[in-house]
Amino acid sequence: MEQSVKFPYLTRRKGSGIYYFRRVVPPELQADYGKTEVNVSLNTRDPAKARPAYFEIASKTEADFAALRNGGEQSVNDQISPAAATVSSANVSDHYQTIIAEDFATRYEVLQKARADERAFWRQEIVKFPNTDWINFRVDEETRVEDVISHCFDERNKRRIWDAQCELETGDRSLFSSDLTPIEVRDLLLAEIAALNVILGRETTSNPSPGLPPPMATPLPPSASPLPTAPLLSEAVEKWIAEQSRGAWSVEYKEEAIAILGGFLEIVGDKPMTDYDKSDCRKFKSVILKLPPNVKKRKKFKNLSLEKAAEKAHARGLLPLSTNTVNKRLNTVASFFNWVIKQYDEMGVNPASGLGIKTKNSARSERDPFTITELNTMFAAPIYTGV
Repeated sequence: MEQSVKFPYLTRRKGSGIYYFRRVVPPELQADYGKTEVNVSLNTRDPAKARPAYFEIASKTEADFAALRNGGEQSVNDQISPAAATVSSANVSDHYQTIIAEDFATRYEVLQKARADERAFWRQEIVKFPNTDWINFRVDEETRVEDVISHCFDERNKRRIWDAQCELETGDRSLFSSDLTPIEVRDLLLAEIAALNVILGRETTSNPSPGLPPPMATPLPPSASPLPTAPLLSEAVEKWIAEQSRGAWSVEYKEEAIAILGGFLEIVGDKPMTDYDKSDCRKFKSVILKLPPNVKKRKKFKNLSLEKAAEKAHARGLLPLSTNTVNKRLNTVASFFNWVIKQYDEMGVNPASGLGIKTKNSARSERDPFTITELNTMFAAPIYTGV
């Protein structure tokens, strides 16, 4: 099995490619727990789907362990305030794993309480939100509870890193037992910083204050490998265009597909293919619904992004793209994602499916009628005048 560093109990079977949560039960808990190992299939080959499933199982497992250690009573940190780490020995590896495990367990406890009473969560009765720009300006009625909890823990962990680095500089030993040597305290602080960086999804952190020592690099086991990252969407677009161009595509259709997918990437951004969801495709749809025809050929819109051009055209009341043209662009994006699903194991669901607009009329009836000038030009031709 392959193992991930940033998710210490996440493994992937080489044959099937299925992700598993695999965690050895601490020896002192095995008799009460009834098992020596927790081994649960996450039922997916998609790393994007494996992460939330892993978080759920890992959090519950650590919470179960905590309950056994407390004699069946689970301790819930309502305010997720940083707890002082008290250790009896300089077991750096254990301290590193404990920081990660406690983070999972506490997240799970807060998440369960938030799900049980969401109104209390938004009243900040379960956890106090940090005073950040993200909380103050970006949280709205569509923001998920999970995203706010993740933000709260990220901010807490960033502060803990800053505190630990300050302790390294000042030599403060108040958070650890007095029988530890300064070297042991230093090693524990470095291990804590490394663990918190792993939780935050980064190998190192920039110094939050000038003059503070940089954190120690996380020691990695020889068998460990990082969780695979899916290719960027732009890479898949290039391969799709190249492959389809070898078939029945005409030069005109190829250029049109390049323009449509290029517009999609401009509007929603280029990122790993597994990071795209319905919200990205809805954003693309909302923009092209406001775009006027031939937007790039109009002088007033030539230097504007597609988003700004759409807003400007909508504000001026300009005639937008026909429903048929909008559907053609949405279908092109959906066809591309269908190809991606067949080519890459990482991609499981087509985020662009089902977004087309239903029409009562045929595509022909949606074409713009001829203008008077165009009609006069047509009927002035010799075929009509007999000249």
